[in-house]
Amino acid sequence: MSAAVQAEAAAVQRLLNAYLRETGIALDPVRSTSAAPDPQAMTVALPRTRAWLAVLPTSLSPTGHHRFSPSWWSSFGDGWQPVTGTRVIDLLVSEVAAADGDEDRRTARRERLLSQISDSVARTTYFLTAELSGRVRPPVPGSADAFIAAEQALRTGHPFHPTPKSAQGLDGGDVERFAPELGVAFRLHWLAVDPELAATVTIDESADLPPLESVRPEALARLGGRRDEWPLLPVHPWQAAHLARLPQVECLLQEGRLVVLGPLGPIVRPTSSVRTVWDASSQCFLKLPFAVRVTNFVRVNPPEQLARSLHASAVLARLLPHLSLDRLTVLLERGYRGVRPRTLDHEAAQDLLAHTAVVVRDGPDLSRGSPMVVAALLEPSACSGVTPLDRALRSAAAAAARDPAAVVDTWLRRYLDVSLVPLLRLLAEGGVALEAHTQNSLVTFEDGWPAHLHARDLEGASVDRSHPLAAQGYGGVLRPDSPALYETDDVWRRFAYYVVVNQVSDVVAGLARSSGVEEARLWAEVRECLLTVAPQLPGDGCRRVEALVSGPHLPAKANLLSRFAERSEDPLYVAIPNPLRTCVE
Repeated sequence: MSAAVQAEAAAVQRLLNAYLRETGIALDPVRSTSAAPDPQAMTVALPRTRAWLAVLPTSLSPTGHHRFSPSWWSSFGDGWQPVTGTRVIDLLVSEVAAADGDEDRRTARRERLLSQISDSVARTTYFLTAELSGRVRPPVPGSADAFIAAEQALRTGHPFHPTPKSAQGLDGGDVERFAPELGVAFRLHWLAVDPELAATVTIDESADLPPLESVRPEALARLGGRRDEWPLLPVHPWQAAHLARLPQVECLLQEGRLVVLGPLGPIVRPTSSVRTVWDASSQCFLKLPFAVRVTNFVRVNPPEQLARSLHASAVLARLLPHLSLDRLTVLLERGYRGVRPRTLDHEAAQDLLAHTAVVVRDGPDLSRGSPMVVAALLEPSACSGVTPLDRALRSAAAAAARDPAAVVDTWLRRYLDVSLVPLLRLLAEGGVALEAHTQNSLVTFEDGWPAHLHARDLEGASVDRSHPLAAQGYGGVLRPDSPALYETDDVWRRFAYYVVVNQVSDVVAGLARSSGVEEARLWAEVRECLLTVAPQLPGDGCRRVEALVSGPHLPAKANLLSRFAERSEDPLYVAIPNPLRTCVE
């Protein structure tokens, strides 16, 4: 298939699966024989607009990870008519919009969402074209460059998101220079900051963030003697141009309190989040502010998020040495530096900090192998349709001289042993749940077998305020008003979504497709794993796991409904059937 056809099919699949998950509407056999589409087709009800869609599944999933052929039909009760993917998107968005009783708002939001979907499809087409042309290649598990190749391989994106590749604010030239999906690399721009303006915060109370000092020898030649000790601040090249247009920054530049140094230092590579870059010279990630709306959010670093990241990192720095989680590494965030003038009012100062603060994050230990971001494992090649997960499973099967279907249960159990089990133990024993979804989790392989997991991005970590360790503030590093603290039910709910629904269910669905086995068989393995670990957990961990396994529903983020309602900061959630229960009954 051409890049355009693949991109449109991927967009319809994601939008349709999100719609089915968030409405609870089921796929049903075709009911009408009048001008009926393919006999294998299934129907989707659009009750508010009194329409029907017919789609042709190539695989069905009990957790909603359905795959479809790029063939679609619609009906308004007068027989089936073939339609384009663009028309399917329009029908689905119109159905969602019909629930909004305010006509003006409904129309405006519908048009905005359709525009964002169109933007996402256009970018996906561009990225798939790059792969089909040979400009970029899919990652190979176990290869020396698997780590960065996987970081830059998410060409279709989140499986339950209507706009997984939208990036409002980046034009075509920006995409060519800065899109990780195109395999790009670039130098960061740097600023020297008057010490009175610089805000530097670290988890160990030092003022030292070594990766931010790496360019000082180059900077000295441009600074002059009286500024040679000024703190240095890296800036994404796109953000550098954006900052120069902000009145408060323009004023500081004119006063000489910020000095533009231009591009300096090593080449860095943008990763799957677009705005976070990998600096191989320091073996660190830099989480940069980037005032572009990538999917749901404008990707700056607000003070509350900065505080949550560092508070969670400080807790984990104290906690992890006392836990035996040898198959899990949490990549800590060591600190941040930004610009926060005391002369601005509070709101303006906080806004400028959000647009300038750079977070320094640990990198993975590459001496143990080249880890791959889990989201990239599930991305099919535009050329072959094969996923890196397919390759890993086949490699493991070949090493065992067996068929993939014969080793898939063992493969899954090993994956759970490096992901679900240590993440669960960290929650039960330490009271910390990580936002370990597929884009925040990196897995290392040995001969195709999962061997180690790295978890990252602690802005989404949640610390249980009622855990026994919280009574002492986790060794005095947390105050009762910390934004990292959540109620116990919320912490476990976040674990259920980010780890079980987002990460494990995606891997299970991918393994089922790769091996040809039923998902129910694999969910039985997940259930057995949880029930085996549960009695070993302290406190009410066992009861919580038993409730997770036996409950009728699990939480899922409603990306489509939230995107339409423009609730990026406060997303909606829905309850979905719990495969840990339904797949084994």
